[in-house]
Amino acid sequence: MLFIARTNYADVRSAIEAGLSACRFDPGSKRILIKPNVVNAHAPEVGATTHPAVLEALLEHFGGKRCVIAESCVVGVDTDEAFRKTGLLELASRHGAEVVNLQKVKRVPRKWEFGELQTPELLDECAYINVAKMKTHILTGATLCLKNQKGILTNADKMRFHRLGLDKAVPALYEVLKSDLSIIDAVWALEGEGPGKFGERKDLGLLLFGNDALELDNLGLQIMGFEPGEVGHIPSVELGEIRGVSLDEVRAKFERSKGYYKKINLFYFPCGACSGCTNAISETVKGLLKRPWRHPLKVISFGLRGILSKRIFVAGIDAAYPHVRGATVCIGNCSAKFAAREKLPHVAGCPPTAENILKVL
Repeated sequence: MLFIARTNYADVRSAIEAGLSACRFDPGSKRILIKPNVVNAHAPEVGATTHPAVLEALLEHFGGKRCVIAESCVVGVDTDEAFRKTGLLELASRHGAEVVNLQKVKRVPRKWEFGELQTPELLDECAYINVAKMKTHILTGATLCLKNQKGILTNADKMRFHRLGLDKAVPALYEVLKSDLSIIDAVWALEGEGPGKFGERKDLGLLLFGNDALELDNLGLQIMGFEPGEVGHIPSVELGEIRGVSLDEVRAKFERSKGYYKKINLFYFPCGACSGCTNAISETVKGLLKRPWRHPLKVISFGLRGILSKRIFVAGIDAAYPHVRGATVCIGNCSAKFAAREKLPHVAGCPPTAENILKVL
């Protein structure tokens, strides 16, 4: 069953009630694990994270004391700090709910196509609601429910997923880990250079519900304007019955990601890299510009080079020369072979430290 609701964050409770009813979600006496998308400590207005109003509506419906909001951010981001900055701790406290950093929970082995994963024991004890965000993605084209499950993994397994290839690993995870209900927050969505702050917010005013995450992701892709098979980690399936608003009424055309980030003449091509390298570069540049007195000569050199020439950072297991040419530096262990073959400067680490990245800026 699929359900499309038109709503806004001020009136999201009625949409939640309608969607839960349409999907006949019944957790019985179990506790309820709510897995949002909190990719980083972004403000809700960015459109990159599950909006607190959606989570609050779920807590109000079920009663906060039986709910667990559980998540871990991308590699390199402090999840506890993100919980605090995004207001999730305060929200949960108001309703008596528990907030759990999934990097700190007891885990149990789970067999899957590529061996064994360590997944949270909580998943076997709770009814599981996957509350994803509708976003474009610089690596995968789009991110919805299936990819939102990556936040359940240990950081080591998150990085392993990138080495295996997300188009293989993400659907394989879905085969062994399926939510009891899936919801996509598309009231405020994200297009362009998602999944974080470099994307552009797109206001759709929609909440999507489904009993099967894969079917719901296919619905989401159709709304976003993606062709079947265009997003490799979401296998194409036929859509079943859709209730609520008609699909034809809500179709939109999302701006695709170009596959790289650009700031002035600084370019970053992730080439399959996990967020560890991406965040390492971002935080290094941010720290340099926010605290220029610590490295004044670096700031001057960085600024002049950014004006006079292109600087290219490449990371990831699929590292290759991008279509933009300039002084190229390889970041992280996954790009080491490419760097050695092409005799390019290389910053080692998984992820590399800011101190070592600064040496090549």
